Amino acid sequence: MRKRLLVAGLALIATPALAALPPHYQRQNELEAIIAHVVEEFGISHPIEAIITTDTDFYEVISGSCRMEVVIVDVPLGLGEQPASGPRRFAVESGPLVCDE
Repeated sequence: MRKRLLVAGLALIATPALAALPPHYQRQNELEAIIAHVVEEFGISHPIEAIITTDTDFYEVISGSCRMEVVIVDVPLGLGEQPASGPRRFAVESGPLVCDE
């Protein structure tokens, strides 16, 4: 009986592990997605030097005299899909690459 209670208790404790990611892991996911999204547009001649947070979910990607504004947007739920716990579902949208040359 004690063993069953212990197993049930451990199962309940493990459930919150499906919750949202801690902020530093979520930010890491967002930065990796931003780099993957913009690297082709910047190309080999404009290596990314910095990614600056300008507002919540708004970033500026910089390479020398070139910059690009990027925004993180939530991915809407699919038809009939229920909200669930877990990491934030997002997509990356970017503006044009602007160079001051």
